[in-house]
Amino acid sequence: MKTNTFTVNSRISYNQVDPFGRTRNIALMGLLEEAAVEHCFAIDHDVFTLMEHGFGWVLHAGVLEFYHYPRYRDAIRIKTWISEWQRIRGIREFVIEDCNGNSLVKASTQWVYLDIKRRRPIAVPQLYKTRWPANGKRTMETIFIKKALPLPKHYTTEMFDVRRHDIDSNNHVHNVRYLEWILETVPEAFFHGKVLDTINGTFVREAELGDQILVQAGIAGENRLIHNVVRRADGEVLSTGYSCWRYHE
Repeated sequence: MKTNTFTVNSRISYNQVDPFGRTRNIALMGLLEEAAVEHCFAIDHDVFTLMEHGFGWVLHAGVLEFYHYPRYRDAIRIKTWISEWQRIRGIREFVIEDCNGNSLVKASTQWVYLDIKRRRPIAVPQLYKTRWPANGKRTMETIFIKKALPLPKHYTTEMFDVRRHDIDSNNHVHNVRYLEWILETVPEAFFHGKVLDTINGTFVREAELGDQILVQAGIAGENRLIHNVVRRADGEVLSTGYSCWRYHE
């Protein structure tokens, strides 16, 4: 059976919300990833089966737009589908809706198919293109970032150590952890009365257990920040992107 749009129903739990009862950005990103993982399971190619055969999907880039933050106990639907196939990657779309069908969060993401042992992208097998037929429907007009963004003249830096619980099944730092680091370095002025509106980011290189990570944040406008995640040992940029903020509802 061909699978196009895939839907997961959920309800916001207490440990997913902030002190004001709004769902945390990290939790929302986690819900998107869980829907993608469930979509794999639905075609009998779950994450751990793939891993046993030496393959995996890796999030390479993505844009998330937050329209309205669901709150504690809200019922939501997460929808996901493939909009486009390329040789070594697929473009996966997401929408989180409330029970009335209103869009709360939209995302467009780029996933690379990886040979885990060689740590190299390889061509996406035809099975996925057959079971997840691309429908061309995009959630937004998206330009994925391709290279490190230059930081403004003045920026701040904080350091984090990669710990054991930061590592995922692909044996590198989990992508949600990058968002957590970035949000921890956002200037307090951006958090005062504001919420994250948009984040656009790209993963350039892997971070591994034992790395020390420098997370840099520079103000590029009244409501815009530039973020770079850098490995301290060699100065390599591991992730880059920008975020936009708005006054909350």
